[in-house]
Amino acid sequence: MERSGLSGAQPLFVLVVGTPGSGKSFFARQFADSYRFFYVETGRFENIVSTLSSSNKEVIATAKLITDAILDQALRSFKHIILEGPYYSARDREEILSRARKAGFGTLIVWVQTDLETSEYRALNRDRRRVDDKYSLSFSQAEFAQMTRAFQKPNSNKDNLVVVSGKHDFKSQGVIVLKKIAGMYVNGATESVGVTNNSGTTPKRVVTRPVIR
Repeated sequence: MERSGLSGAQPLFVLVVGTPGSGKSFFARQFADSYRFFYVETGRFENIVSTLSSSNKEVIATAKLITDAILDQALRSFKHIILEGPYYSARDREEILSRARKAGFGTLIVWVQTDLETSEYRALNRDRRRVDDKYSLSFSQAEFAQMTRAFQKPNSNKDNLVVVSGKHDFKSQGVIVLKKIAGMYVNGATESVGVTNNSGTTPKRVVTRPVIR
């Protein structure tokens, strides 16, 4: 069965954030598959790099460099993109979103929230039989605590943001995010068309693009 897509003159860039084990990969993978987004999965690169280093810190840093190069190419495609990875600091996230905006994309942060107890269990007990754990790094308790402390919560007053629960199924998550995206397009700018109709007035048309922040 053919999958549905999202229309609109302006492509959308979605950044999925959260603590390790929150369920970022679960959401990002299914959203990309369902709505034809180009999926940039940092975890896939972490898995490849992990064969070259035993240090998770080095693996994460190198994988982010690979992600950066892939993202540069993806932005040139001018198609919807979803990126999931360890972008814990507000500065890192703003740098990524700024690049997307400069490339002409509308931007949205999806924050996957899960209680720390559940997130820690998932991060420390990866099940390689699960598709979303297949490429994820396994962390020690100390590493999990360190990354959790490093995670800076997105600011709803500053960021174009939607929050979903990492313990809900994708159907519930998807409905919340799609409503947010629909609102972005509905609230998009209205442009004048430079043609006068028979009544002597200049009609308006709504441009289907999300609000850029």
